[in-house]
Amino acid sequence: MKIRVETYDDRWFGEDHDYFKVIADDGGVYVLRYNRSEDGWELTQYRAAGADQESAKEGRAGAQDLLN
Repeated sequence: MKIRVETYDDRWFGEDHDYFKVIADDGGVYVLRYNRSEDGWELTQYRAAGADQESAKEGRAGAQDLLN
């Protein structure tokens, strides 16, 4: 399945990784992590269009705050 990024909502940078919060053409909100040393991407969070905040609490503790 392919989706198209419509816009990015936020981004922040860590020591080894960069994070991007994007909104896709399916209405979903995705938090993507870019690993600079491996030149690779990983999906770290996803919230479907219309989903409530409780469904975004997957992943490590505090990660749901990324979707606020």
